[in-house]
Amino acid sequence: MRRLIAIEIADVDVPADPAIEPPLEVVLFFRIVPAEESASHAKMLSVELWERGVLHGSRRVSTSEGKRLTARRIAQASAQLVLGLRKRRLAEARRLKREAQREAAEAALPQPHTLLARLTLDVPVEGAWISGGGWLAGMGLQPNLRFDSGPRLGVGLNLMAGGAPEIDGLRYFELAVSPGYDFKLSQGLGLGLGFTLGAAVVQLRGAQSVAGEAGQTTTWTGRAVADFSVDARLSDTLVLSVGSEVGALLRPLNYRSASAPDVDSKLSGAWLGGQLSLRVDPPGGL
Repeated sequence: MRRLIAIEIADVDVPADPAIEPPLEVVLFFRIVPAEESASHAKMLSVELWERGVLHGSRRVSTSEGKRLTARRIAQASAQLVLGLRKRRLAEARRLKREAQREAAEAALPQPHTLLARLTLDVPVEGAWISGGGWLAGMGLQPNLRFDSGPRLGVGLNLMAGGAPEIDGLRYFELAVSPGYDFKLSQGLGLGLGFTLGAAVVQLRGAQSVAGEAGQTTTWTGRAVADFSVDARLSDTLVLSVGSEVGALLRPLNYRSASAPDVDSKLSGAWLGGQLSLRVDPPGGL
């Protein structure tokens, strides 16, 4: 039986398992054990093919026609098992080769540009001092498009009120654009640098004239400020930001009050501000 098995499988080259790196030497074992009796009560043997503790198939042979024929049948069954293993190994090697070629072809293709960005919402409470004795305080609403690489772009609406010399008060309605860059210092801490350019409608309550026009109390102006902030993540969704602003009022606010109609007053020059903001920034953005 052993001689016949060696003859039958002598020309069969079984490759190593292609899924194992580095490849292992192929060492095959045959196990011959009694099988369950068939319905015809003929004595059967089970021929099993093993490799390092892994069963690669089995076949049954009959022993009803003598030892010589049984040995030949065992050898033929062994050869069929080895041929089946060889065929499966070659098919697996071809499959792995096709997958490697497909992955290499996909890697060689130009990668599409993906916009790694998320939308966040800032709700700031802010205050500012304006050269000439004016001050403002209020809150805003600012959606931001934040890129994972650091840049951000925000558009904000700010509503503030305050005071100025000789008049009853100020109302300041602003639309602002705020580009910037965020630096990540640690898992929950970051720094932000940016620039804000805003255009605003300003109401000077109690003014007798504004910009030389009698009876006028409303005018427009703008501001340009650089901002700096420290960001601390409170949870997966919320970020607390504390920052400051330094810049200038772009268009002076010239006015005369009813209490001093012959005195020209003006708010112009430096803008110094501070801001406390709560940011809604869930994973993946809004």
